[in-house]
Amino acid sequence: MWNAVVEKVSQSYSCLTVDLPGFAADEVEVVPWTFSMVSDEIVRYMKNHKIEKVVLCGSSMGGYAALDFAFKYPAMCSGLILMNTQAVADGNEAKEKRSENIRKI
Repeated sequence: MWNAVVEKVSQSYSCLTVDLPGFAADEVEVVPWTFSMVSDEIVRYMKNHKIEKVVLCGSSMGGYAALDFAFKYPAMCSGLILMNTQAVADGNEAKEKRSENIRKI
């Protein structure tokens, strides 16, 4: 879903995407992950690519991950772009709806 965004933004800025735990195209094993693990994975990616600071963009649950990163590693985050997300955890109704959708899938 990010390909068109990256193509456009890359015309003016350095833009990278990261395969996060549970989302990599070649990943077969499904492992439970936390937002803290995602933040750590982003830091690993940054260090491997010698990136000191980022403006991190996250959509939906990616926004939760971006917020976790900003709180956990503020010195490495110079900005956030948050889309279709919120700053608080889902209530029980939203969690139940998500669980039901997962069961259907």
